[in-house]
Amino acid sequence: MKVPSGFAVVDEYSVRSETTSTALPVAVASAAAESGVRAVAGPPYPKAQDRLTDRCHAELAEVEKRKIRKLRDVDKRIDALAEELRQDLARALAGKQAAYVRDQLTRRVIAQSPPHGIGPTLAARLAAAGIRTAADFLGYRTVQNGSYTSTGAVLVSHSGQFVNVQGIGEAKAIALDEWRKAVLASAVARQPSALAPVERQSIHQGVTLRRAQLTDQRRTVEYEADALRTQARKQLEEGQERLTRENALAGDKARQQRQEFGRRTVEIQQNSALHGRLSAEVRSVRHRRRGLSYACYLRFLCIGR
Repeated sequence: MKVPSGFAVVDEYSVRSETTSTALPVAVASAAAESGVRAVAGPPYPKAQDRLTDRCHAELAEVEKRKIRKLRDVDKRIDALAEELRQDLARALAGKQAAYVRDQLTRRVIAQSPPHGIGPTLAARLAAAGIRTAADFLGYRTVQNGSYTSTGAVLVSHSGQFVNVQGIGEAKAIALDEWRKAVLASAVARQPSALAPVERQSIHQGVTLRRAQLTDQRRTVEYEADALRTQARKQLEEGQERLTRENALAGDKARQQRQEFGRRTVEIQQNSALHGRLSAEVRSVRHRRRGLSYACYLRFLCIGR
């Protein structure tokens, strides 16, 4: 049996109408959801600001910590300058006294003022062995002779070596040692007890120079800390400006998305109104065609066309 074409037209049209009526609310909801998500999404501006601020504060705290540590070290060295001055003065005086005593010992020649029991022959032998003055030996050491029946002596040179001189036994070695001790005591008694003003001034100038260098070093530490603090604040300001630009761009994008959402919403609402009118017309057409289609169907059954 051949079905009239009117039935197919009405059913197909009604299906399209119902599908459209279902799709429009879904489209509106989908557009609203999509635009809403895009409008809310954006850079975490306050959190990024907090991270920048926290990093800047941490850098400033580290700069301050390093500055305090360096300044404490410099101040400690500055405070130690007074003790350094005292030690420098003491070393200089000790060096001056040692040089004076050594000079006095060098001036006392054995041959010119020999001790008791040392004649020209022994003085010549001593000189040949490298002992000419009181500065050339430090004392003596007793030794046993080869037969172990008597005790002899050797002199101790200024370098610590033992010097054996023919004719110098223990008695003459003792005489030489006593003579040297007397010369040494006389030199120590007459050694300078203080530095000359020019010598003290030179040492004071050295300490003053070190104090000035440490003071400059202290200022350098302050300058470096100030530079690092300025750099940290500049980085914070640059980061804040960057975040402000990014936030402004995100705001512009969000506004554009909201405008697009509004445009699409209006368009969908307009399409929805058009859909309502078309749906009403479809229902009206379906109602009119229902009676006509039924009459056509009856005629088809009766006459076959």
